[in-house]
Amino acid sequence: MEGMRPNFLVFLNSENILVEGITLNDGPMWNVHLIYSQNAIVRDVTVNSLNAPNGDGLVVDSSRDVLIEYNHFETGDDAVVIKSGLNEEGLEINIPTENVVIRNFRAVDVRTGSGGVVFGSEASGGIRNVYVHNAYFEGADRGVRFKTERGRGNVIENIWIRDIEMKNLTYEAINFNTYYTGPGVTGPSPLVRDIFIRDIHIDGVPTAINLIGLPEKWLENIYLENITVRNADEGARISRVKNLNLKNIDIQSTERAMIASDVYEFSFDNVTLSNEVGERPLFFGGTYNGAILIGNYPEEEIEYGERMSDEILMDEDDTGQVW
Repeated sequence: MEGMRPNFLVFLNSENILVEGITLNDGPMWNVHLIYSQNAIVRDVTVNSLNAPNGDGLVVDSSRDVLIEYNHFETGDDAVVIKSGLNEEGLEINIPTENVVIRNFRAVDVRTGSGGVVFGSEASGGIRNVYVHNAYFEGADRGVRFKTERGRGNVIENIWIRDIEMKNLTYEAINFNTYYTGPGVTGPSPLVRDIFIRDIHIDGVPTAINLIGLPEKWLENIYLENITVRNADEGARISRVKNLNLKNIDIQSTERAMIASDVYEFSFDNVTLSNEVGERPLFFGGTYNGAILIGNYPEEEIEYGERMSDEILMDEDDTGQVW
Protein backbone atom coordinates (compact mmCIF):
# COMPACT_ATOMS: atom_id res chain seq x y z
CA MET A 1 0.00 0.00 0.00
CA GLU A 2 1.45 3.34 -1.01
CA GLY A 3 1.42 6.33 1.30
CA MET A 4 3.49 8.71 3.38
CA ARG A 5 5.47 7.16 6.20
CA PRO A 6 4.19 8.65 9.48
CA ASN A 7 6.15 10.76 11.92
CA PHE A 8 6.94 9.04 15.21
CA LEU A 9 5.96 11.59 17.88
CA VAL A 10 3.97 14.67 16.78
CA PHE A 11 2.76 17.71 18.70
CA LEU A 12 0.31 19.76 16.60
CA ASN A 13 -1.17 23.07 17.82
CA SER A 14 0.09 22.21 21.28
CA GLU A 15 1.62 24.14 24.16
CA ASN A 16 3.45 23.54 27.44
CA ILE A 17 5.20 20.39 26.19
CA LEU A 18 7.88 18.37 27.96
CA VAL A 19 9.61 15.45 26.24
CA GLU A 20 12.33 14.08 28.52
CA GLY A 21 14.41 10.98 29.16
CA ILE A 22 13.18 8.76 26.33
CA THR A 23 14.84 6.76 23.54
CA LEU A 24 13.36 6.47 20.05
CA ASN A 25 14.59 3.65 17.82
CA ASP A 26 14.01 3.20 14.07
CA GLY A 27 11.18 5.69 13.68
CA PRO A 28 9.42 5.47 10.29
CA MET A 29 10.20 9.11 9.39
CA TRP A 30 10.70 12.28 11.49
CA ASN A 31 11.07 11.26 15.11
CA VAL A 32 9.93 14.26 17.18
CA HIS A 33 7.93 16.88 15.29
CA LEU A 34 6.70 20.13 16.83
CA ILE A 35 4.30 21.98 14.52
CA TYR A 36 2.32 25.17 15.25
CA SER A 37 3.24 24.71 18.90
CA GLN A 38 4.79 26.77 21.70
CA ASN A 39 6.48 26.51 25.08
CA ALA A 40 8.23 23.19 24.53
CA ILE A 41 11.22 21.47 26.16
CA VAL A 42 12.92 18.45 24.59
CA ARG A 43 15.59 17.19 26.99
CA ASP A 44 17.75 14.09 27.41
CA VAL A 45 16.28 12.33 24.38
CA THR A 46 18.20 9.74 22.35
CA VAL A 47 17.24 9.15 18.73
CA ASN A 48 18.58 6.17 16.75
CA SER A 49 17.26 6.25 13.19
CA LEU A 50 20.17 5.35 10.94
CA ASN A 51 18.02 2.77 9.15
CA ALA A 52 15.14 5.19 8.48
CA PRO A 53 14.87 7.30 5.30
CA ASN A 54 14.12 10.91 6.28
CA GLY A 55 14.79 9.85 9.85
CA ASP A 56 15.24 13.40 11.22
CA GLY A 57 15.81 13.48 14.94
CA LEU A 58 13.94 16.60 16.03
CA VAL A 59 11.94 18.92 13.74
CA VAL A 60 10.80 22.34 15.00
CA ASP A 61 8.23 23.53 12.47
CA SER A 62 6.41 26.89 12.70
CA SER A 63 6.76 26.78 16.47
CA ARG A 64 8.03 29.21 19.10
CA ASP A 65 9.65 29.36 22.52
CA VAL A 66 11.43 26.01 22.37
CA LEU A 67 14.32 24.67 24.48
CA ILE A 68 16.27 21.66 23.16
CA GLU A 69 19.08 20.37 25.38
CA TYR A 70 21.20 17.36 26.40
CA ASN A 71 20.11 15.17 23.50
CA HIS A 72 21.97 12.52 21.48
CA PHE A 73 21.28 11.89 17.79
CA GLU A 74 22.36 9.10 15.42
CA THR A 75 20.00 9.75 12.55
CA GLY A 76 19.19 8.86 8.96
CA ASP A 77 18.64 12.54 8.19
CA ASP A 78 19.07 15.89 9.98
CA ALA A 79 19.73 15.64 13.71
CA VAL A 80 18.01 18.92 14.64
CA VAL A 81 16.21 20.85 11.91
CA ILE A 82 14.29 24.12 11.96
CA LYS A 83 11.45 24.50 9.44
CA SER A 84 8.38 26.70 8.86
CA GLY A 85 6.27 25.52 5.94
CA LEU A 86 6.72 24.89 2.23
CA ASN A 87 6.33 27.28 -0.73
CA GLU A 88 2.86 28.76 -1.45
CA GLU A 89 1.12 27.13 1.52
CA GLY A 90 3.89 28.12 3.93
CA LEU A 91 3.93 31.68 2.61
CA GLU A 92 0.16 31.96 3.01
CA ILE A 93 0.07 30.52 6.54
CA ASN A 94 3.16 32.61 7.40
CA ILE A 95 3.91 31.25 10.87
CA PRO A 96 7.64 31.51 11.67
CA THR A 97 9.75 29.37 13.88
CA GLU A 98 11.22 31.72 16.47
CA ASN A 99 12.83 31.94 19.88
CA VAL A 100 14.58 28.57 19.95
CA VAL A 101 17.58 27.51 22.08
CA ILE A 102 19.48 24.35 21.08
CA ARG A 103 22.37 23.40 23.37
CA ASN A 104 24.56 20.69 24.82
CA PHE A 105 23.94 17.92 22.29
CA ARG A 106 25.76 15.35 20.15
CA ALA A 107 25.13 14.33 16.55
CA VAL A 108 27.02 11.23 15.38
CA ASP A 109 26.78 9.38 12.03
CA VAL A 110 24.12 11.75 10.70
CA ARG A 111 23.51 10.50 7.16
CA THR A 112 21.76 10.96 3.78
CA GLY A 113 23.33 14.32 3.04
CA SER A 114 22.10 16.08 6.13
CA GLY A 115 23.56 17.87 9.15
CA GLY A 116 23.97 18.30 12.88
CA VAL A 117 21.86 21.45 12.99
CA VAL A 118 19.96 22.55 9.89
CA PHE A 119 17.77 25.48 8.87
CA GLY A 120 15.25 24.69 6.10
CA SER A 121 14.71 23.73 3.48
CA GLU A 122 11.01 24.28 4.23
CA ALA A 123 11.31 27.84 5.56
CA SER A 124 8.48 29.76 3.87
CA GLY A 125 7.08 31.01 7.18
CA GLY A 126 10.45 32.43 8.16
CA ILE A 127 12.96 31.49 10.85
CA ARG A 128 14.33 33.93 13.42
CA ASN A 129 15.93 34.20 16.82
CA VAL A 130 17.66 30.82 17.15
CA TYR A 131 20.61 30.25 19.51
CA VAL A 132 22.74 27.10 19.12
CA HIS A 133 25.70 26.36 21.40
CA ASN A 134 27.87 23.61 22.85
CA ALA A 135 27.61 20.73 20.41
CA TYR A 136 29.74 17.90 19.03
CA PHE A 137 29.36 16.51 15.50
CA GLU A 138 31.31 13.48 14.32
CA GLY A 139 30.92 11.32 11.22
CA ALA A 140 28.02 13.47 10.02
CA ASP A 141 27.46 14.38 6.38
CA ARG A 142 27.42 18.09 7.27
CA GLY A 143 27.72 20.22 10.37
CA VAL A 144 25.84 23.54 10.29
CA ARG A 145 23.60 23.84 7.24
CA PHE A 146 21.27 26.48 5.82
CA LYS A 147 19.25 25.16 2.88
CA THR A 148 16.63 27.06 0.92
CA GLU A 149 15.80 28.09 -2.65
CA ARG A 150 13.57 30.17 -4.90
CA GLY A 151 9.91 29.49 -4.17
CA ARG A 152 10.50 29.35 -0.41
CA GLY A 153 10.69 33.13 0.05
CA ASN A 154 10.62 34.83 3.47
CA VAL A 155 13.64 35.40 5.73
CA ILE A 156 16.03 33.32 7.85
CA GLU A 157 17.58 35.78 10.30
CA ASN A 158 19.06 36.41 13.72
CA ILE A 159 20.82 33.08 14.17
CA TRP A 160 23.64 32.67 16.72
CA ILE A 161 25.82 29.53 16.64
CA ARG A 162 28.88 28.96 18.82
CA ASP A 163 31.10 26.42 20.56
CA ILE A 164 30.86 23.46 18.20
CA GLU A 165 33.46 20.81 17.46
CA MET A 166 33.17 18.95 14.16
CA LYS A 167 35.21 15.90 13.15
CA ASN A 168 35.38 13.68 10.07
CA LEU A 169 32.50 15.10 8.04
CA THR A 170 31.49 13.80 4.61
CA TYR A 171 30.71 17.06 2.76
CA GLU A 172 30.78 20.57 4.31
CA ALA A 173 31.19 21.80 7.86
CA ILE A 174 29.42 25.16 7.40
CA ASN A 175 27.12 25.22 4.38
CA PHE A 176 24.73 27.89 3.04
CA ASN A 177 22.89 26.38 0.07
CA THR A 178 20.37 28.65 -1.68
CA TYR A 179 19.97 26.26 -4.63
CA TYR A 180 18.65 23.33 -2.63
CA THR A 181 17.04 21.39 -5.50
CA GLY A 182 18.89 23.09 -8.35
CA PRO A 183 19.14 26.39 -10.25
CA GLY A 184 16.02 25.95 -12.40
CA VAL A 185 13.47 26.56 -9.62
CA THR A 186 11.36 29.74 -9.77
CA GLY A 187 9.31 31.74 -7.28
CA PRO A 188 9.90 34.19 -4.41
CA SER A 189 13.55 34.35 -3.41
CA PRO A 190 14.50 33.78 0.23
CA LEU A 191 16.76 36.08 2.22
CA VAL A 192 19.37 34.78 4.67
CA ARG A 193 20.85 37.48 6.90
CA ASP A 194 22.27 38.33 10.31
CA ILE A 195 24.01 35.03 11.00
CA PHE A 196 26.67 34.90 13.74
CA ILE A 197 28.93 31.82 13.93
CA ARG A 198 31.88 31.69 16.32
CA ASP A 199 34.16 29.39 18.30
CA ILE A 200 34.09 26.49 15.85
CA HIS A 201 36.77 23.81 15.45
CA ILE A 202 36.69 21.71 12.28
CA ASP A 203 38.96 18.68 11.79
CA GLY A 204 38.55 16.49 8.72
CA VAL A 205 36.24 17.68 5.93
CA PRO A 206 36.20 17.92 2.10
CA THR A 207 35.00 21.57 2.14
CA ALA A 208 35.14 23.53 5.38
CA ILE A 209 32.98 26.57 4.56
CA ASN A 210 30.60 27.05 1.62
CA LEU A 211 28.60 30.31 1.41
CA ILE A 212 26.56 30.72 -1.80
CA GLY A 213 23.87 33.40 -2.24
CA LEU A 214 21.39 33.85 -5.07
CA PRO A 215 22.21 36.30 -7.88
CA GLU A 216 19.14 38.39 -7.06
CA LYS A 217 19.35 38.01 -3.26
CA TRP A 218 22.80 37.73 -1.76
CA LEU A 219 23.50 36.45 1.72
CA GLU A 220 23.73 39.45 4.07
CA ASN A 221 25.50 40.23 7.32
CA ILE A 222 27.41 37.02 7.95
CA TYR A 223 29.87 37.02 10.86
CA LEU A 224 32.43 34.23 11.27
CA GLU A 225 34.76 34.47 14.27
CA ASN A 226 37.24 32.21 16.04
CA ILE A 227 37.12 29.36 13.52
CA THR A 228 39.93 26.86 12.99
CA VAL A 229 40.04 24.37 10.13
CA ARG A 230 42.39 21.39 9.92
CA ASN A 231 42.62 18.44 7.53
CA ALA A 232 40.35 19.99 4.90
CA ASP A 233 40.57 19.27 1.17
CA GLU A 234 39.13 22.73 0.39
CA GLY A 235 38.94 25.69 2.73
CA ALA A 236 36.27 28.38 2.13
CA ARG A 237 34.21 28.87 -1.03
CA ILE A 238 32.29 32.17 -0.99
CA SER A 239 30.02 33.76 -3.61
CA ARG A 240 27.38 36.50 -3.55
CA VAL A 241 27.68 37.71 0.03
CA LYS A 242 27.18 41.27 1.27
CA ASN A 243 28.78 42.36 4.53
CA LEU A 244 30.87 39.30 5.35
CA ASN A 245 33.07 39.67 8.41
CA LEU A 246 35.92 37.24 9.14
CA LYS A 247 37.74 37.55 12.47
CA ASN A 248 40.33 35.18 13.94
CA ILE A 249 40.02 32.63 11.14
CA ASP A 250 42.70 29.96 10.62
CA ILE A 251 42.24 27.64 7.65
CA GLN A 252 44.69 24.93 6.59
CA SER A 253 43.69 22.96 3.50
CA THR A 254 45.07 20.87 0.66
CA GLU A 255 43.50 22.87 -2.18
CA ARG A 256 43.31 26.67 -2.20
CA ALA A 257 42.31 27.91 1.25
CA MET A 258 39.78 30.55 0.14
CA ILE A 259 38.04 31.50 -3.10
CA ALA A 260 35.77 34.55 -2.98
CA SER A 261 33.78 35.89 -5.93
CA ASP A 262 31.10 38.59 -6.03
CA VAL A 263 31.52 39.90 -2.48
CA TYR A 264 30.75 43.37 -1.18
CA GLU A 265 31.72 44.83 2.20
CA PHE A 266 34.07 41.96 2.96
CA SER A 267 36.40 42.49 5.94
CA PHE A 268 39.37 40.53 7.34
CA ASP A 269 40.67 40.72 10.91
CA ASN A 270 43.46 38.32 11.86
CA VAL A 271 42.90 35.77 9.08
CA THR A 272 45.47 33.04 8.41
CA LEU A 273 45.21 30.93 5.25
CA SER A 274 47.49 28.16 4.05
CA ASN A 275 47.28 25.33 1.52
CA GLU A 276 49.48 22.55 0.23
CA VAL A 277 49.04 23.18 -3.50
CA GLY A 278 51.34 25.64 -5.23
CA GLU A 279 48.82 28.48 -5.38
CA ARG A 280 48.33 31.66 -3.41
CA PRO A 281 45.95 30.85 -0.55
CA LEU A 282 43.40 33.61 -1.31
CA PHE A 283 41.74 34.09 -4.70
CA PHE A 284 39.37 36.93 -5.57
CA GLY A 285 37.26 36.58 -8.72
CA GLY A 286 33.85 37.39 -10.11
CA THR A 287 32.36 40.56 -11.56
CA TYR A 288 30.46 42.35 -8.78
CA ASN A 289 32.94 43.13 -6.02
CA GLY A 290 33.52 46.14 -3.82
CA ALA A 291 34.55 47.48 -0.42
CA ILE A 292 36.93 44.62 0.33
CA LEU A 293 38.97 45.35 3.44
CA ILE A 294 41.77 42.83 3.94
CA GLY A 295 43.49 44.47 6.92
CA ASN A 296 47.05 43.25 7.36
CA TYR A 297 46.61 40.16 5.20
CA PRO A 298 49.76 39.77 3.01
CA GLU A 299 49.16 41.00 -0.53
CA GLU A 300 51.66 38.46 -1.88
CA GLU A 301 49.28 35.68 -0.80
CA ILE A 302 46.43 37.01 -2.97
CA GLU A 303 45.61 36.17 -6.58
CA TYR A 304 43.07 38.13 -8.62
CA GLY A 305 40.79 36.93 -11.39
CA GLU A 306 40.75 38.52 -14.84
CA ARG A 307 37.73 40.69 -14.09
CA MET A 308 39.03 41.99 -10.77
CA SER A 309 40.59 45.44 -10.58
CA ASP A 310 44.26 45.37 -9.68
CA GLU A 311 44.03 48.79 -8.03
CA ILE A 312 44.35 48.52 -4.27
CA LEU A 313 44.05 51.56 -2.03
CA MET A 314 44.84 52.06 1.65
CA ASP A 315 41.96 52.99 3.89
CA GLU A 316 41.80 56.38 5.65
CA ASP A 317 43.48 55.14 8.82
CA ASP A 318 46.19 53.27 6.93
CA THR A 319 45.13 50.11 8.73
CA GLY A 320 44.29 47.94 5.77
CA GLN A 321 43.66 47.60 2.08
CA VAL A 322 40.37 48.19 0.34
CA TRP A 323 38.95 48.22 -3.17
